[in-house]
Amino acid sequence: MAESKQNPGRGVLYTNTFKVKPGHPDLRGELMLLDGTVVKLSGWMKETPRGNLVSLAVDTYKGKDEKDYPKDVTPKDDEDLPFN
Repeated sequence: MAESKQNPGRGVLYTNTFKVKPGHPDLRGELMLLDGTVVKLSGWMKETPRGNLVSLAVDTYKGKDEKDYPKDVTPKDDEDLPFN
């Protein structure tokens, strides 16, 4: 997704070009909250008796490039290390 300058309280949704299955979102994008936090969004276009709408959800999917770092690599007990 292209990086763009966002203002607090504003966001964008783009067509999801990676949609493969019917359950995948039709739209994906970002919203900058008033405190400056950026939230990823997913959207699904739906038809209802009251008209067309976009259903939104916070996108919690993490791709291959988006890992939770840093991970804790500190051993719990140093006594089991062979080079002590």
